[in-house]
Parts: sequence; C-alpha cells; structure tokens
Amino acid sequence: MLSFNPAQAQPVVIDEVLRVVDLSDSVQLQVIQNGTLTSTIDFGGESGTKFISPPVGFSFVSPTGFAANIYEPNADGSASSILSDTYQVFVSAEVQLITLTFNSDTEGGSPLIPLTVTGVQTIVEDSGFQSIGSIPLSDAVSSIEFQFQSDVERVPEPATLALLGMGLAGLGFSRRRNHT
Repeated sequence: MLSFNPAQAQPVVIDEVLRVVDLSDSVQLQVIQNGTLTSTIDFGGESGTKFISPPVGFSFVSPTGFAANIYEPNADGSASSILSDTYQVFVSAEVQLITLTFNSDTEGGSPLIPLTVTGVQTIVEDSGFQSIGSIPLSDAVSSIEFQFQSDVERVPEPATLALLGMGLAGLGFSRRRNHT
C-alpha cells in the first residue's frame, strides 16, 4: 500500500537515512529524507541512545535489528584490535519505535566492550559514511538506512613524514648557515 500526499495527488516514497556522525568530541544524529537533511539531533556527548518514530504515514512491518563493532584501521586497512565505536539498532514493529544506541571511545576513558549479540558485524572505520543495514517501511517501496561516520584518527603517510622531515632539515641548515 502506497501512501498518498493529497496536495501532490501522487504516491510519496520516503528514502530516509539515519546517519550517526561521530565528531571528535560529540555525536550527532542526522535525519536525511530523499537526499535532504531534515534535522540534526545532538547526543549530548560521545555516547547515547535515541528513540525514533517512523516517518509520518508509514510504519515498521517487522521487528529487526543491526549491530556493529567498529574498529580503527591498521596501516594496511585491516581491522586493528582497537575498538573505536559500537552501533546498535533495534526496530520494534509492536510499539513502532527505533532504538538507536551509539558508543564512541573517549580520550583517556575506559575501553569499549565489544557487542556480542547474534549477527554483530565487524567494520573497519574509514572517513566516509558506512552502512550497517536498512529496513523497509509499510509501503514496501520506502526504506530507512542506518549509516555512521567515525572520527578516524588520521595517520600521516610515510611520504608526508619524509617531506616534513626534509623541510625541517632545510630550515635547520639555512638557519645554521645564516649564523656563520
């Protein structure tokens, strides 16, 4: 069954993205509908739980869930042993509510404990938006996708470090030469 918008007299399709953005010192939830950012909700820190209802005129058809342990990358792009974030989504069709929980590591804080629920995904963070899953809505055409973007710690490339080293050596040499 498609939902209709009387003002437009045509079916309304919702492609919604619930995007968790892990900034360096806080976490935000961005709600994007059909490519347009419609709202931003602050988690109030680096971890938290948010409760979200389905878009107006839609409902969740079945309960489902997603979970991911998000690890920092090694130099070769593989997962390191450092757990950076955990992301868990539970969709309740009975009460029509999404429970979204995101935990991020904090500087000097306790290490995160990996999620151990059935079907938990292991994801290596990168600088882009990464998806952990999507759910269909009641019209069987619309959907909600769950994404995140971690605060990747940038590791300088060897060439960048070499260039920086040569620049500092050049400065030191020119400074020494001017003093003689």
